[in-house]
Amino acid sequence: MINTEPFAKLRGLIKEKYGTQGAFASALGIDESTLSKKLCGRQEWTRVEMEKACKLLEKTEQDVPGLFF
Repeated sequence: MINTEPFAKLRGLIKEKYGTQGAFASALGIDESTLSKKLCGRQEWTRVEMEKACKLLEKTEQDVPGLFF
């Protein structure tokens, strides 16, 4: 079965590394509600946010397509 949930891999990494979306949002420097909108696809990620998220999650630029698209 194909996982069609947007950002499923990203959600998993957030839970693994930060425990909660709130903790990750704080580290990213955005509100938890803003992060929720981004993870539901209602608000787009900026390039800067994607880069910072990858750094926080110890991922590289090559991981961006699998996490954000």
